[in-house]
Amino acid sequence: MYDPLQQEVTSSSRRASDKYGLLNPMTAIELHPGSNNRSKGRKKQPKSQTSRWQTYVDKWWLGELFGWVLSLLALLAVATILGIYEDQKVPNWEYTIDVFDRKEHFHITINSIVSVLATIFKATLLVPIGAGMSQLKWTWFQGQHPLSDFQMFEMANRGALDAAILIWHLRGRYIER
Repeated sequence: MYDPLQQEVTSSSRRASDKYGLLNPMTAIELHPGSNNRSKGRKKQPKSQTSRWQTYVDKWWLGELFGWVLSLLALLAVATILGIYEDQKVPNWEYTIDVFDRKEHFHITINSIVSVLATIFKATLLVPIGAGMSQLKWTWFQGQHPLSDFQMFEMANRGALDAAILIWHLRGRYIER
């Protein structure tokens, strides 16, 4: 005998256990297109502060922008230091630090400062270049291209010679969207 209340309990329990109709294709008929049966009667939860910040950082490419700015600052610092000490005797700064009742002497030269700043420059410049190459690869493969191009994009991230090979391979071709 047909009991509508029992049928409703059965169909709702089936929705709970198999909400996408994967176990029983007939349950997909019960869901209306464009509706979200799980959110009835519930208020939408606000996004957490972390996900809002992450969305903002991703949308405005703030990590890459920070990499560019820090790289530029390191380059300007190198140029400034070299400009200040041009045509002068190379300074040698000596620092003494007390470590466990022992005095440690450190000598810092202009070469070591320039070396550290050059390393910061290269490391921070890799962040926006890597992100840009990934975006270029994503955009390139939106169109129909051979899979061998994927390897060229991957290799271009690893060195200047491979980047030049990629530039030669693309030869200014239009990047499809």
